[in-house]
Amino acid sequence: MIHETRDELVEVAVPRRHLIAVYGLLAQLEGDRVESTEAVGDEVQLGDTPWSVDDLRSFASTSSETSRTIRKVLDVLAAEPDKFFSTSELEEVTGIHRAKLKGAFSGLARHVRKYYPNRMPMWIFAWGPNLGPDVPAEAHYKFDQQRADAWKEAVKTI
Repeated sequence: MIHETRDELVEVAVPRRHLIAVYGLLAQLEGDRVESTEAVGDEVQLGDTPWSVDDLRSFASTSSETSRTIRKVLDVLAAEPDKFFSTSELEEVTGIHRAKLKGAFSGLARHVRKYYPNRMPMWIFAWGPNLGPDVPAEAHYKFDQQRADAWKEAVKTI
């Protein structure tokens, strides 16, 4: 008899054109994204503790591949607060391949849960169609001015 667990991973073939939408659906099922019924710009609440400049500096100082990748993304978001960047745009601007970005985002979630429990998300997330009817069905990320200022302060001495 085979016993399956709820967290067992299985392979599913997905047409490439639907891959990002499937990622979004999986994130929704895991509760890590804004529900489509929520207002655009609402933050996903993983916790209610804001990121301090010291926390961000500590994260930015981490030498892992995930941290280096996420740092490039955060630098882009901080450079243009209140502008949503799609995953495709982040891939283009940072030069980091989509698969590596996806892996870094997953690694970040695990890292935050382990080392920075109860923290709010680092960024504001929205699923493209929630931003407007012509916005691609992929993840979009942004910093508000407060997050951008905190990030810039955290990394200026690193």
